[in-house]
Amino acid sequence: MKQFIFLILFVHAFTISGQENWAFIGLNNEINDLIVEDVIPIVNADSGYTAVFFKVKKEYICYLLNEKQEVFKTLKIESVPQNFDVLTGSAYNAQKFTLYFSNDSKSKHGCISVDFDNGSYKIFEELNIDFKKERFISYVENSNNFYALTTVKNSSLLNLYHFDLEGKINSMQFDLSNETFETDNELPITLDALLFGKHSDGTVETIDTSIPNTLESTAALTKVYMNDNVIKLTNNTFQRFTYLIKLDVKGNTTKLSKIENKKFEKRNLRTNSNSFVLNTLFFDVYSDTNEIILNVFDTDSDAIIKNFHIKAGDSIPFKNTPFIHEVVNTNSYRELEKTARFIRKVNSSNIGISAYPYKDYYILTLGASEKIQSGELAIIGGVLGGMIGAAVFSAFDSYNRTQSTRIECIFDQQFNHVEGDIPKNGFDLIQAYIKEKTLKRAKLQTVFKYHDKYIWGYYHSAGKYYSFYQFTPK
Repeated sequence: MKQFIFLILFVHAFTISGQENWAFIGLNNEINDLIVEDVIPIVNADSGYTAVFFKVKKEYICYLLNEKQEVFKTLKIESVPQNFDVLTGSAYNAQKFTLYFSNDSKSKHGCISVDFDNGSYKIFEELNIDFKKERFISYVENSNNFYALTTVKNSSLLNLYHFDLEGKINSMQFDLSNETFETDNELPITLDALLFGKHSDGTVETIDTSIPNTLESTAALTKVYMNDNVIKLTNNTFQRFTYLIKLDVKGNTTKLSKIENKKFEKRNLRTNSNSFVLNTLFFDVYSDTNEIILNVFDTDSDAIIKNFHIKAGDSIPFKNTPFIHEVVNTNSYRELEKTARFIRKVNSSNIGISAYPYKDYYILTLGASEKIQSGELAIIGGVLGGMIGAAVFSAFDSYNRTQSTRIECIFDQQFNHVEGDIPKNGFDLIQAYIKEKTLKRAKLQTVFKYHDKYIWGYYHSAGKYYSFYQFTPK
């Protein structure tokens, strides 16, 4: 009978966490009494190899895991330059991995190239790049490529820098000078002024659309996405138009789409708008004091797929949750009773929308957020955005401390509403496991994706080992 009860409890615990061991790295023989300061995991999506870099003082201890998550190669990097303050991104090819760094002001860049195949590494202390006449937009990763995107000051020129594995940098320029960017008063401005002028909050978010993103991230007025060698830059500084710029990295071409908010009235000062990109889908949301309008477009054809209206006094037939309002500084929320109140809160705050694919469906979140302080998790290598692994980690940190007013919805491929409960995603499973095992304050936590699995890990300082666990949404 006792064995039966234990089995029930074990199955129940496993069901709650959805957790399985993924990898284990013992560091006892490598670090002695030194303190591990950072951990940087990088997944080679092509080979299935995962490189894990542990920073110890000015050194990096490097491990390469095979596709079975077994350690089969190690390497030590000695005396990393002092100006390598911020890890900005990475690139890979086979067993070669390159980490890119900058100083805090982005005035200096360098990289470390590690070749596990022959057990060697190279340090490039100063890369040939200078942003003095430009404004930095974002670092962007795409598979095994790493880029920096900037705008030339007081112009409509975009510069894209491609960093290769050996520290060489190639650049290309996209000229949008013949395009029209304008304020709500129809005054022409440059792209630079649109992105960084006094009416913009200056915040740029780099978005990984393969994961759940909170409204705290997607409410940014400027967002950068990359998929299949196409960089997409969106901007919602002004309410009249949503700007979507597509940069084809391989073809060196650009396309500007101006999505007009049909309900916009210049005399109405209490309006709000934002957007979100998911592969070839473009979500555009606009609100005033009486309604919220959501449009779904196809970015290839610019054709509208679906249109949704939320009006004060009406019910919302396409929502799968109540109106959720996060309570400040707590882990609880309360439900708003009326559509009109939901509209008022969304319109008076930072409106946002996010979506991610789940099986044959899309999970969509619509609402608004308030800026809150980041959580207690350590940002990988000081990265605040740009690096894919760090972007996933940062999204999880934000997901863990969201403060928003929102509804969540399920749609099929044609954006017809689907009834049912919102499924648990990878972040939900990790959160449940951390809570269950009381690991909120675990050291050097990391979160990244390995194919369709979510990987979470932490460092055990007493045992001097690092454990990774995998979580697979069902």
